[in-house]
Amino acid sequence: MQKPLILLLAITCIFFTACKDEIEETNIELGLEYFPLEVGKWMIYEADSVVYNGFTQTVDTAEFFIREFVESSFIDDEGRPAVRIERSYKYDENDSWVLKDVWYAVRDSQYAERVEENVRFLKLVFPILENRTWEGNTYINTSDSELSYFADWEYQITSTNGVYQYGNLNIADAIDVQQNDFETFIEKSYAKETYAKNVGLVFKELWQLETQDLGNPETWPSRAEEGFTYRQRLIEHN
Repeated sequence: MQKPLILLLAITCIFFTACKDEIEETNIELGLEYFPLEVGKWMIYEADSVVYNGFTQTVDTAEFFIREFVESSFIDDEGRPAVRIERSYKYDENDSWVLKDVWYAVRDSQYAERVEENVRFLKLVFPILENRTWEGNTYINTSDSELSYFADWEYQITSTNGVYQYGNLNIADAIDVQQNDFETFIEKSYAKETYAKNVGLVFKELWQLETQDLGNPETWPSRAEEGFTYRQRLIEHN
């Protein structure tokens, strides 16, 4: 009678150990809150861009506002929850919003993606862990000359305990995602995004600059002859 009893106890221990491991695994904080998909959510950003045109030797600057509104939800082709994002622009606070783009975002327990101008970016991977890296532009056809500068980017979560401060906003639980930081004498490529828990994207910065003047002692972006810089900062949200 002892052998069946010992066997039963062993099986019971294995069962409860497996259950415990499963419970502990499901209790891991994935960080899905950094990429919320609630319908009705809206975000207003202040944005600025500088465009360097080597052909005309001109520098054009622009300042404007962007409103992102999560208009509706749907299930994508892979069975994942996704949302339709309506993006409106205006150049003065007193202007009316003008719808310009419709993007969409999708998220599951492993990945968060955004499709921007028909270009798919793998924005976040879960769980959120400091120093975690991934190929965020893996879905982009970088053989296309217009998208070639997205090649070989390695995204990395460089901070998980940050604070986003701008204007009247002071938002804790922010993470920084360094998407690219590459520089030579003739090229500068830099990209970074910041996400806040239960808010989403709060900051974005992108530089893609070039020069053929190797003797220019200026630092970037002052030495740029071609390319652009872009910044986007959250100023209001619901």
